[in-house]
Amino acid sequence: KVVRYSTLKSMASFQPSPEDSQNIIRLLKESRSPNPEVNANIQKQLEQYNHMHNFNCYLALILGQVKSEPDEIRCVAGLLLKQNIQNYFGNLKESLKYIQQVLLQALLDPSRDIRNTSSNCLATITRGGGLECWFKNELNLTQCLCQLLDSGDMNGIDGSLSTISKLCEDSYTELDREVYGRPVNYLVPKLITFFGHQQVQIRKSAVHSIVNLLQSSSVAEDNGAGIFNAIIANLEPFLQGIFLLANDQDKEIKKDVCRSFVALLDCYQRIKPFIKDIINYMLHQTQDPDENLALEACEFWSAIAEMEAAIQDLQPFIPQLLPVLLKGMVYSEMDRVMLAAEDDDAHVADKEEHIHPHLINKAVNKRMHANQHQNGDDDDDDDDDADEVSQWNLRKCSASSLDVMSSMYGD
Repeated sequence: KVVRYSTLKSMASFQPSPEDSQNIIRLLKESRSPNPEVNANIQKQLEQYNHMHNFNCYLALILGQVKSEPDEIRCVAGLLLKQNIQNYFGNLKESLKYIQQVLLQALLDPSRDIRNTSSNCLATITRGGGLECWFKNELNLTQCLCQLLDSGDMNGIDGSLSTISKLCEDSYTELDREVYGRPVNYLVPKLITFFGHQQVQIRKSAVHSIVNLLQSSSVAEDNGAGIFNAIIANLEPFLQGIFLLANDQDKEIKKDVCRSFVALLDCYQRIKPFIKDIINYMLHQTQDPDENLALEACEFWSAIAEMEAAIQDLQPFIPQLLPVLLKGMVYSEMDRVMLAAEDDDAHVADKEEHIHPHLINKAVNKRMHANQHQNGDDDDDDDDDADEVSQWNLRKCSASSLDVMSSMYGD
């Protein structure tokens, strides 16, 4: 049963008490006090409210509908709601439908902070209960999001794309399940239509959603093929959109363009007619002053270099590529500073892996890079400074690419 977005006008039953609403809003405001004692006391009171069966309905109400309060306070309610969803999802049974409906409506809010907070809560609900928890409440999340995309409302489009991007990253297997109608099959072509949108955030969310799907399909054990096939079925408009975005001024969009070209190497014969243009583009991006963008582009070389099908296509570009990779291997100023700060270990015998070049397996490299991109950080904060030199960077990626090329093409 497909439930249209318009049916959300008929809300689930919840009758808030004005007194409880005001008390909770007061506590949320006071919870931002810099005084530790005051803050601890407020947290205790909020914890007592947590035992009230409809407390999360109040939080959803404040986030999505109490527009008389500052966005900052509404977002605090949303962050607390997200935390409760994560920690106590099983306790939301009676109130879940109301929360879902309020959050969906909040995607239309004029404030981007409110839309993003609501989007985070929606994604957290889906992580906790899958799409099943929506169908049980006679709600079809992906259809509702698509209707927002078709609404012409810029706030609704932005809120919907923000949510879809998170679903493509965290709940991608749900999007390819037959029992829910394989939403990925209609989401992909819908997302591609926004690649040329005039607003940069819309373009960014749309392309990032599909790149999330591409990267997840490379590591998903069960549903990867179905997700990848959904993109391949729309490959022609997807490539047209990606080439359109290739010269976008936004660096994050360019990073996603690079990631998409790396992922599409898995269907090399389909992109072979465009490979010269792709190689030239990646050569240019590998030399970008922004090292993070250059690193995304550099991932392409080790991936394509170990593909036998690409040997003849890549070979004419090697004279241009080698100086770029050699330049990328030069230690940066930060590398030098960090190395100088390390203890002198001249008396310690070098390990074999420090002497000989090593080949990083493409699948491991892709998984590692996808995880870095999705999680945002991999190391404990305490180890950040100590491990910075050992982290994956442009220098190491360039060296790895040369290593692969030397193995495939010889000296």
